[in-house]
Amino acid sequence: MKLRIHNHRNAKDIISRDLLTSLVDTLERISINYKYDRPPYIRESILNVLFTIGWSDKVRIDPARGITVTSMCKGVALALQTGNMARFYADLLKLQTLYKTGKANAAIFLVFTKEAAKKLGSNLAHYERLVSELAIFKPTITIPIAVIGIE
Repeated sequence: MKLRIHNHRNAKDIISRDLLTSLVDTLERISINYKYDRPPYIRESILNVLFTIGWSDKVRIDPARGITVTSMCKGVALALQTGNMARFYADLLKLQTLYKTGKANAAIFLVFTKEAAKKLGSNLAHYERLVSELAIFKPTITIPIAVIGIE
């Protein structure tokens, strides 16, 4: 798959180069057929490769609650959003909470590009919208985030 990367709050300077390179190289080797593959299948394919390169399973934001982020590795939280547009706001709040509580020092947010999202369904979260809204919410969303758009 082809990828685009946006650097919110200098995330690339905070996230280990090896960690980001390993993730990007691994993701680029995944093949997606937009005609046949659906978002749940694509999500599962991505999760499977994340585990092979050292990323965790779901991580709870609070031990007493069921609210989770997709994964973590070496102090970096990861959100993978392949669903509805409205869900990426919840993901941003989860990432910000991990940052403010000292559980993460940066994040990676994986999301389809607008073009890919259109091929896969309606009202799916997409890279262009997330990047645009991060600019608006920069005073509030202070966690450094490398946003990776999946084309």
